[in-house]
Amino acid sequence: MTLDDSRFTSHAPRLTPHVSRSTFHAARLTIPPVSGRLTLDPALVLDARRAVWLPLARVLAVADTHLGYAWVQRARGHLLPLGPPDDTLDRLGSLVRDYQPDRLVILGDVVHAAREVPGLSEALAAVEQLVPGRVTFVLGNHDRCLAECLVKWGIGAACTTELNVPGFQLLHGDREPGPLPPGARRLSGHEHPSVVLGDGLATQLKVPAFIIGRHGIVLPAFSSWAAGGVIGRGGFMGPVAAGIGIESRVACLGPRLLRLP
Repeated sequence: MTLDDSRFTSHAPRLTPHVSRSTFHAARLTIPPVSGRLTLDPALVLDARRAVWLPLARVLAVADTHLGYAWVQRARGHLLPLGPPDDTLDRLGSLVRDYQPDRLVILGDVVHAAREVPGLSEALAAVEQLVPGRVTFVLGNHDRCLAECLVKWGIGAACTTELNVPGFQLLHGDREPGPLPPGARRLSGHEHPSVVLGDGLATQLKVPAFIIGRHGIVLPAFSSWAAGGVIGRGGFMGPVAAGIGIESRVACLGPRLLRLP
């Protein structure tokens, strides 16, 4: 099924870092001036908080929140993960306050598993209340039975497998997509993309990253639990990213963005 929402800025300088290697395995960097936002064109802005803002459509999109990850792992008998409390809702709330979107879209893997675990229904209800009546969950491979759970728990977020807004097709990326509307670009998740940055000696750091392609953009996972797959090390998991035609990557360095080849 496909949900259409035809309703209908911010600017940041284009980043042009000096990179001594263009390999997709690691980059030796001379860090250029960086910013928390990167405006690719008037209709599309990347945010270092692992989000995309579509100013013309007034849509805020993130991918792969994996709500309930820790509790699902524990319910499966795993002692891990151990770490700080999940800050997903706080970070989403901050983005919504900053952009005041007409619609909030999560591009699949909204939950780690749709099952009765502590706090999951409350977390989903809290997401829906960030933009009441205007939240869309684009279902991913982890979201089996999510639509049924939302009805059971009385949560009014819309569910779909694809969402078309002016100029963009929003989907998860785990399955073959529907036809792309003329002139539109795809925004997807699923891959948890990351890059490895290094000084050429002993120091390396893996960070989340956007993939910029001729036919669309793959978003980094919004979940803090997602380790991330390094771009270029092995193939993509889904057909959407495999056909994107990589042109560049944009690394998320805390509150800043860094564009790479």
